[in-house]
Amino acid sequence: VVDKLGWAGADGVVLFNRFYQLDIDIKNLKLTNASPLSSPEDLAVPLRWLTLLYGNVEPDMAASSGVHSGRSAVKAILAGATVTQVCSVLYKHGVEYLTKMKEELSSWMEEHKFDSIAEMRGRLSQKHSNVPESYERLQYIKALVGQE
Repeated sequence: VVDKLGWAGADGVVLFNRFYQLDIDIKNLKLTNASPLSSPEDLAVPLRWLTLLYGNVEPDMAASSGVHSGRSAVKAILAGATVTQVCSVLYKHGVEYLTKMKEELSSWMEEHKFDSIAEMRGRLSQKHSNVPESYERLQYIKALVGQE
């Protein structure tokens, strides 16, 4: 799909927009709204697809859902994101939280001797891996049955 969007002229895609969430109130037997805000755990799905798609598609990729810190932005960029999007964390902590996120990102880059975001981008993607099969479903099955 991302390839087809690129061929159609898209310069970028967002992985992934948060879907409307619902819940069930079992006391009153009715549908209710679940929290519209993401959590840090929601980053897992975008990370998987960023690592698989980086270097294999033309459009730039934005990580969305689960970016709640500078360190989670680092993860998304290492996976292959060109940019990260934040929303829920700003609702929770205010816009000034962006300063803390930027400081975390800058500190991590300095600690790991990266001079630019471009130098980091895709570093941990499947394309740059010596064991690309570790990004596939096989590793998930191995983890379930206790194999390395």
